[in-house]
Amino acid sequence: MILEKILPILSDREREIIQCTFIEGLSQKETGERIGLSQMHVSRLQRTAIKKLQEAAHQ
Repeated sequence: MILEKILPILSDREREIIQCTFIEGLSQKETGERIGLSQMHVSRLQRTAIKKLQEAAHQ
């Protein structure tokens, strides 16, 4: 699977945010509460992670 090949490019925190928001279905607020970050910081990290994944998928 492509995702399995490109997930390692993410930091541990970015991977954790992707896991919580997309796989477990938590909101950004719930994710932030779980890992000790504000919703705004989760949003920024999620955006960065998605951009990294998109760039890696297009290579």
